[in-house]
Amino acid sequence: PYTEDPSQNLFVSGILILPNLGNERAEATINAVELNRKELRNRREDLIYFIKSTAESAISANSPAIKATRLAALKACSQQDAVFSLICEPIVQEYISAIDEQAT
Repeated sequence: PYTEDPSQNLFVSGILILPNLGNERAEATINAVELNRKELRNRREDLIYFIKSTAESAISANSPAIKATRLAALKACSQQDAVFSLICEPIVQEYISAIDEQAT
């Protein structure tokens, strides 16, 4: 993920990483490094729940400082070099959009 954009070869469905249709290289990579092994699926699921609870905490925060801290934590999850960023980025963006809409 550091020299290539994974989204060019893979896509996310829930907690699973899947190859783009017909992409044999991506399929081989998924199988070779076991990208969908139980341990990784569990870690992805835990991170998704963390993102959800952090977003809920941000949206209900009365303090601007707490809200800003929660939003920074969300944004950190979606950075290109963050763990599981391929999965986290669209979820984080969706929650941040919802938070922004709620604020207006």
